[in-house]
Amino acid sequence: MTIKKKVLLVSPGIPYPPVDGHKLKIYNILKILKLNYDVDLVVITSEKLSIEAKQFLDDNCNSYKIFRFNKLRFLLNLFTGFFIKKVPFQVLYYKFRAVRNYLAPRSNNYNYVFFNIIRTTGYFELFDRNKIIVDMVDSIGINYLRSRKRTESFLHKAIYNLEAARLINYERKIVSEAKVTLFVNKSEAASYSKWGCVKWLPNGVNEELLEIKFNNGKYKNYVCFFGAMFYQPNIDAALWFIKHVLPKLNKDIIFCILGQRPSSKILKAQEENKNVIVTGYLDNPYEIFQSSLCSVAPMQTGGGIQNKILESMALGQITITNKLGFHPITGAIDRKHILVAHTPDEFATIINNLFANDKSLEDIKYNAREFIRNNFSWTSYKIQLTEILES
Repeated sequence: MTIKKKVLLVSPGIPYPPVDGHKLKIYNILKILKLNYDVDLVVITSEKLSIEAKQFLDDNCNSYKIFRFNKLRFLLNLFTGFFIKKVPFQVLYYKFRAVRNYLAPRSNNYNYVFFNIIRTTGYFELFDRNKIIVDMVDSIGINYLRSRKRTESFLHKAIYNLEAARLINYERKIVSEAKVTLFVNKSEAASYSKWGCVKWLPNGVNEELLEIKFNNGKYKNYVCFFGAMFYQPNIDAALWFIKHVLPKLNKDIIFCILGQRPSSKILKAQEENKNVIVTGYLDNPYEIFQSSLCSVAPMQTGGGIQNKILESMALGQITITNKLGFHPITGAIDRKHILVAHTPDEFATIINNLFANDKSLEDIKYNAREFIRNNFSWTSYKIQLTEILES
């Protein structure tokens, strides 16, 4: 009988239900690793473990340990950041003595230690660095440098200004010390490769989306934005569209914001605009999303590959984004797989033409779906991740 290698996965959140980009990533990584390895999961969170989440973890983990702290305990950690100036606040946010005491005596038990995003790397020094894989996802430092002038939130602007330099330096340090670091953004992977061993490994898309077919005429006048609506880059993008593009659209077009936990600003925008609908969480948002006129992702802040764009393309939907959303989708071609708009007028012109029954862009729907099928599936991710672990 072959003894499976052991992997420790450290995550800043419970991966079920997979209702946002981060949870979806860990959800799929767990399912992939389970195929060939015994996976022990450590989660640092303020969330409660639901019955459904417990069942998922029972099915996909060799063992798991949930460290649940209240929000105040997390916030207290931030104060240490004023004295430990070389460590980013968000890394300190997830550093707890109880977690350290749990991990330290187990540090030699694993063939691989998998840290999910930079926030969990506060326990890095406990482990043999030749066993460490860091799933950076994207550079939060680069994201913050880009976002600090464009966010609608004064709080996030202050955070971005305070954290950006710390994060850049810390990310470089982690890359230089880890065995391998994974990025979803090819240009960021290239940029950080000078500091250590870096692999480009883009996110996947649930293959089931490639087969979904909805066409509900009720939503034919909808322009959709899809994402977790407590996440500041999504808030910034939706508010930008409402302010700069929506007034230029045909009065019969509805801007529909799909996603869980909409912020107070998003809810206020719905109250103030009769052509804005905010759904909140939906068990199945794909009927609306796929039946709509098009989807938009006018990202103003944020980084990495936007899952909302990949999922929209996988559904065979016409997707309109800007340079920030388009650039990480390596291999995609403007006006073949996706549409790139640079100004509010360009967004509005494309959408109004679609609404006027412009059929010239119909081929994009098929091309987008096939592009995702061939380049951004979780099956492809599984193959590449396994090769990286075993190389």
